[in-house]
Amino acid sequence: MNTVVGHNTAGDAWRRRPGVSREQAESLEGANAVLESGFVCLSRIREPLGLVGGYWGMDPEIIFQVSAGSPRVAIRGILAMCDFMAKLLGSPELSDAASSQVRLFIDRAYTWARINNV
Repeated sequence: MNTVVGHNTAGDAWRRRPGVSREQAESLEGANAVLESGFVCLSRIREPLGLVGGYWGMDPEIIFQVSAGSPRVAIRGILAMCDFMAKLLGSPELSDAASSQVRLFIDRAYTWARINNV
């Protein structure tokens, strides 16, 4: 993974951690922003979640489920993304701030899946 060089502010300090690339940080921030409301339609979250899956090295099947599957299949993919991200928590490569962003993603993605379970 790449070290990210950026502005020296507290808000983006987690993106400069050696274990988190700029793309990973930005994809996670984008997905968290889109998932802020649990009432966002599936078509609106597919691309940001697909980017998270790609940049964080998730299984291509999970990415496909989220980005092209039926609503039910997409929800299974989102739950698989939550499981994947949960396994990253406690990793020495993630700073406390990065772990916080991962937790936020898990919470918002799980909430979206629960609200939109058809």
